[in-house]
Order: sequence, then structure tokens, then C-alpha cells
Amino acid sequence: MSSKLGVENIAHTNGTNAITIATDGKITFQTDVIAFHVKKTDDATMTPKDPVIFNVETLNIGSHYSTSTGRFTAPKAGVYRFESSGHRQTTDSHSGRILIYKNGTTQIANQYVLNNGGRARCYVSIIVQLAANDYITIATADDDFWAGSTGEGINFSGHFIG
Repeated sequence: MSSKLGVENIAHTNGTNAITIATDGKITFQTDVIAFHVKKTDDATMTPKDPVIFNVETLNIGSHYSTSTGRFTAPKAGVYRFESSGHRQTTDSHSGRILIYKNGTTQIANQYVLNNGGRARCYVSIIVQLAANDYITIATADDDFWAGSTGEGINFSGHFIG
């Protein structure tokens, strides 16, 4: 003997939908989307090891990145992915490094690029578990990263995984 359950929504007792089943059978889970992408287009100095203040939001779902503090603040506990990339302003042979900090003091990732002429690009990413209200910032280890008027220089993005 088989049974058939006919519902459109599975809801919490407070009335909010957790799962929606469309007429074509596709299932949609109602989850909070947390995602952002920011870039730096102004010529404000990037002081080594201080948070980079990214002034342009291209995406900020949930408004958890602050263009005034340079912080992404986790709205809830879980696993998040972050990445940043940038390239050097000058073409000398100095290295460049992008750093990812948790709660302002703990360096959780960094990437080093040796510049042998040209504008070497540096890229760093990490998957990390955060508690609610932990925050992530990006810094550089030197002041020679390019911001660029169109934002091709240095950028920062992240999203909630689960």
C-alpha cells in the first residue's frame, strides 16, 4: 500500500515556510542568502596590516559587509568562504601579500606573491567556521597594492556555506 502526501509548503509552527514544492515538482529550501563582493576604487592609502576599506559594493546580500569599517560580520554561526585578490601598483621586484584576519587579531590565511617585474597578482581564499558576530577583514602586508578607478585592483568577497 502506498500513500501520497499533497502539500505545497512545509512550514514552521510560526508560519514561515521551510520548503516549497512547485507545480513542476522542484523543491526550494528557504535559506538565508549571505553573500558580498566589494572592491576598492578610491585612492585612499592602504596602510600595511590595517583593514582595507573597500568603498564599492557590487553585492551585499544581507548587508553584513561595512564599507566604513572594512568588516564582514557573521550574522550567524556556520561555515563561510572568503577570497581576495589584488595586484601590485609598481613593477619592481618586491613581493606582495594579502592577509585575512578573524576578529582583527588572528591571521587565518595569507598569500605571498613574488614580483619579478610586471604587476604580479596575488590571490587568497579560505573556508572557515565562524561564530555569530565574528568578523573578517582583509589587509595587505605592504602599501603597494593598486586600487584602480574601476576596481580591477583589489577586491574581497565571501558567502555563507551552511
